[in-house]
Amino acid sequence: MGRSRISVNVDLPGRDPNASITLPLDERANCRAFCVTHPEGAEPVLAISHGGVNVMLTPDKPGRVTAGDVATARALLEAVTSYVTDVERLHDQNAPSSGAGRSAV
Repeated sequence: MGRSRISVNVDLPGRDPNASITLPLDERANCRAFCVTHPEGAEPVLAISHGGVNVMLTPDKPGRVTAGDVATARALLEAVTSYVTDVERLHDQNAPSSGAGRSAV
């Protein structure tokens, strides 16, 4: 099984702190989307976890989704779509030649 890796750099004079999280998407990975309701309004959440590492993606201000939040969500969708395309292509390349390629979804 893959291991989660976290790298955090905080001593960068003149620069913002930098964090890097690697979550292998194996059988222990969990991806889910849900909406949380606050007194300020609803907040969409995309959560990805692996082992004890949890990442939650949310708009900047709870209850106030902006055009910028929509643009960021669309950019995330494009990145995930590209990732899925690459995973499917590489799976098909590595699949046995018996025609057992990508399964229908």
